[in-house]
Amino acid sequence: MKKLVILTVIVLLCFQTSLAQKFEIQKVEANTFNLEASISPRLSLNGEPCALVIFEVTSPNAKFQGNIVGDISYETGEYRVFVSPGTKEIKVLHDRLTPLKIYFPDYKIASLDSKQVYTVSLILPFDKGSSISDGNRLEYLYQFRDEKTGYIGLKNPLDEIVVEAKYEGVELFNDDGYIVVVQNDKVGIINLYGKTLLPCEYDMPITPCDSLVVCSKNDKWGIVDYHNNILLPFDYENISVYGGSHNNQVMSLKKGGKYSIAKMSDFKPSTAYLFDKIEAGRMLFDNGIVAIENPHQSKLFAVKVNDKWGFINEQGIIVIKPQYEEGEDYRNRIFVNGTAAVCKNGKYGIINEKGEVVAPFKFNRIFMQLNDAPNVYYFAIDNEGYEIFSTLGEKITKRHYQELDLCSDGMTSFKENGKCGVIDLSTGEDIVPAIYDEVHSYGFGEGKVMVKKNEKWGCINRNGSEVFGFHYDDVYGYSNGIARVKKDGKWGLIKSNGLYLIPCEYQEVTYMGDDRLAGIRKDDGKWALVNLKGIIVTPFIYDDVHYHSIKKEGQFLRGVRKDGKYGCVDYRGEEVIPCVYHEDEIEGQIEKYIRERSI
Repeated sequence: MKKLVILTVIVLLCFQTSLAQKFEIQKVEANTFNLEASISPRLSLNGEPCALVIFEVTSPNAKFQGNIVGDISYETGEYRVFVSPGTKEIKVLHDRLTPLKIYFPDYKIASLDSKQVYTVSLILPFDKGSSISDGNRLEYLYQFRDEKTGYIGLKNPLDEIVVEAKYEGVELFNDDGYIVVVQNDKVGIINLYGKTLLPCEYDMPITPCDSLVVCSKNDKWGIVDYHNNILLPFDYENISVYGGSHNNQVMSLKKGGKYSIAKMSDFKPSTAYLFDKIEAGRMLFDNGIVAIENPHQSKLFAVKVNDKWGFINEQGIIVIKPQYEEGEDYRNRIFVNGTAAVCKNGKYGIINEKGEVVAPFKFNRIFMQLNDAPNVYYFAIDNEGYEIFSTLGEKITKRHYQELDLCSDGMTSFKENGKCGVIDLSTGEDIVPAIYDEVHSYGFGEGKVMVKKNEKWGCINRNGSEVFGFHYDDVYGYSNGIARVKKDGKWGLIKSNGLYLIPCEYQEVTYMGDDRLAGIRKDDGKWALVNLKGIIVTPFIYDDVHYHSIKKEGQFLRGVRKDGKYGCVDYRGEEVIPCVYHEDEIEGQIEKYIRERSI
């Protein structure tokens, strides 16, 4: 009987906690450009045309009280509520939330006028802190998959279906508050309330840019707004957008096989279509375009004319005339920290944004090293060997080297006469002499380096002192104080003092994640998780432990997979999100889990 009373009290407390939450008002404003209440008026009992209030909210189960006239219509994300002229307040209700009274005079609206349209945006209390934002409004819809059809829909944090499962994919949650969706292999855009803004009739890729969208249809590119109005006709062979906010963005336009450049604010080309190609501070990979994230990145654009490369500014004015060759490296012609590597007459050098030479054109090749992000270096090769330059054009190394490897942790390895050593990139000095057989490309971390001698791997620090001996067949660098080592065909984890966290008796191990957990796999293929104390915190039941942890709101969750479904465990190894979800649903479940526990 006592247990029943306690259980009843807990249930009542949970119910009261739920009802203590309510919709929160994000925006209340008159929409003077919307003529819907005038074009399709609804008359009050006194025969006067009503005011129309459009409520934006993700919940499909909201109700309204007040001087309401006629039925309330709902279409994904929007309620249309007609009220008598002179109305000053409307109450919003939900079975799981406390009532919310909207008193319009509080928002400098004395009362609601006849034939006038108003917009009220509401957010759910659970939505605060989401990674998806629309101005100051934060809201979240997460994915779910229909088991029968396989299609994806969207739910809100109350677990209510906002968008029915009808999409093949949700390709992008955009920072501006728009969601790109896929249907019948075509893409469209919905907003954070689930309302369709652009129908799924465009080709991939699609680029939302503040108040407009760059997209393609039938192999032609154009620009539309979020009402699907065409702003720039679909007459172009390609449109690429570069830059930050809408007013600062620049785009390249391709027409008749030639390129020009234009401001996104007016779409007017700055020049005639003169250029064979335009590149703008980006690295071109085989699978797409990846931007260099660098606060000092140049606003110059590389342009190609008659097989020569030069640079123009945002106004389309040639700053450095076309004179450089294509070069071997896709990262040439990218200005970082005010310099770029370029090729001229078959030799490479480094120039600044004025076209002045800061490293002479004497090198057979120069390529950019990005592995030690955010630090970037130039590796330059001439007939004497390798040298290293900073992105300011300053030479770092004191001499030439026969071979250099990847940069990491402020260091890089070199090879001379068949032996390897290590260079400190902050000073350009050799901190480890060339006495080792090999330096592991992925063996740098936390000031330590994995090195090989007499066919066995060991570990040294930046001073060359031994961290642990040369006993291992394979190794990987330190992460969160733990390194991976392999001995006699089995893997284990070793601490920074050289002692085992777990012995070498597992088929595979992962690096120690920021959640202070590492995965360990037995011969039968099943995974478990071990913590920094060497305690195995889960049973060996998982098919995968994702190799990464997910940090949300200061909390870490480790993704795991079991029997083809995904879930998450916390730092204690407890399965806080059960393994019952598809991979594309798990991110939404993580958001939901964290929000429910932050109430």
